[in-house]
Amino acid sequence: MATPTFTGRISYQDGSVAQWTWTLTTADPNGVAIEMPEWADRNFQVGIAGDAFGGATCSIQGSNDGVTFSTLSNAAGATAATFTAAGFKTIIELPRFMRPSLTAVGVGATITCILVARRANPLRT
Repeated sequence: MATPTFTGRISYQDGSVAQWTWTLTTADPNGVAIEMPEWADRNFQVGIAGDAFGGATCSIQGSNDGVTFSTLSNAAGATAATFTAAGFKTIIELPRFMRPSLTAVGVGATITCILVARRANPLRT
């Protein structure tokens, strides 16, 4: 299995906001986990124009050990942070590691996942 596409981190000028982007596919269903304990206010956008869900379910997962991942909750009624179509959810929990994952893989899925987070204590320049 190949490594899923992951663009890394884009920090903004003052270091207070960052963005990570993954592209998940049927062949590569798990996103690269990122370690991010200093980042608060975490918001996921899943699915952009042209993405194909193909019956897949994308879940936002967290872990404190980087090995065992569980689906996180979103702020709207503390329901599971899962997507079967394009959407946007704010994550409640603040685990040490986070990643998107296709928990129901589907057929021919290609899904973009974008995480934007605000640093709890911005760096001062």
